[in-house]
Amino acid sequence: MGKKLLKTFTNNIGFKILAIAFAFILWLVVYNLNDPVKTKTFTTTVTVTGRDSVVDKGLWPTIKDSEKTISFSVSGKRSYLNELDDSDFYANVDLANIIVDKDDTNKASVKVDIGCTKYRHSITFNGGDHMLPLSVEKYMQKQFEVKVSVDWKSLRCESTGKQATGKSKGSKDRRS
Repeated sequence: MGKKLLKTFTNNIGFKILAIAFAFILWLVVYNLNDPVKTKTFTTTVTVTGRDSVVDKGLWPTIKDSEKTISFSVSGKRSYLNELDDSDFYANVDLANIIVDKDDTNKASVKVDIGCTKYRHSITFNGGDHMLPLSVEKYMQKQFEVKVSVDWKSLRCESTGKQATGKSKGSKDRRS
């Protein structure tokens, strides 16, 4: 039994190796000509604009450091996706479009506008709209009276300031 099996594999070994090589080359040609649609995940940094419009509404938005980057998936032909990297994408947030949570006024969100600088008509963004979570606080503004004096010989600066409820005084050594 074993000798018969060995004879089957070794008989016409050259043709068998040639058939395997031909099959591999044919697979490689078909794979490269087909250019299938694939999905790939990218990450980019979020650019924030429109902070003044939120301050005008009496709110101060805060974005966590972990939320300053966003990951998203893109579908497109493999040949296009292979040429793209994270730097080809942008993510913009306009805080003028902030949506404050009705149940918790300390939470808000804003839509992230994601785009691509290359092949924008040949790729599709997956997952729908991306929302960036924010925390918001009431914006408060206080004015302080500050007096600054400089001693140029010792390079020391001193400042004193008054607030409505008390005084503050500090100094800082500038020689370092």
